[in-house]
Amino acid sequence: MWSGTPHATWARLILVSILVMFTSKMLLKKLRCDLSAQNAEPPAVSPDGRWIATGGADAQGGGLFKIPANGGAPVRLTQEPVLNPVWSSDGSLIAYAGANVGPFAPLHAVQPDGVPVKLPEIKLQRDGGRIRFLRNSESLIYAQGLAASLDLWLLDLVTKTTRPLTHLAGLATMRSFDIAPDGKHIVFDRLRDQSDVVLIESPK
Repeated sequence: MWSGTPHATWARLILVSILVMFTSKMLLKKLRCDLSAQNAEPPAVSPDGRWIATGGADAQGGGLFKIPANGGAPVRLTQEPVLNPVWSSDGSLIAYAGANVGPFAPLHAVQPDGVPVKLPEIKLQRDGGRIRFLRNSESLIYAQGLAASLDLWLLDLVTKTTRPLTHLAGLATMRSFDIAPDGKHIVFDRLRDQSDVVLIESPK
């Protein structure tokens, strides 16, 4: 979890976002890709290390692209704007947040060749890391809810059913989460606003 004062925590969050965007843009520049980065998280590397998936935009508009890790032309996989793609452990699926609808974005997925995969209707908060695959690639965990009351849910990709994993108490902002390599633990951040509002009467 983030430590320190609320102001220091927000500063760290902002710094992380800036560093991630900087990393994405520098990576695309290094690979000589004519794309503008559109990620709040680092681009996703395929399990075999051969491809990099990223949200971006070219002359035709926004989309999900995969780029050869050793350099080469990007391959467009979707026609809609994309944020924060995540590659499954077996490399068979790329999940991502689709085009924004207000503060939310739909959870979508495609195969590496761009074929869409039908998922239940799930709305994600558009900012932050909201999707992670389990090691078996048959399930993924996602964060869902309002900005200050997100909970973690599990989507079974075989049965297409969902169930809640947490019922977190209190209002707090969750920026991102991750899953331990053994799949037994989830780590996430929660930021609570500890500010006080005080009314001071002006002297008469």
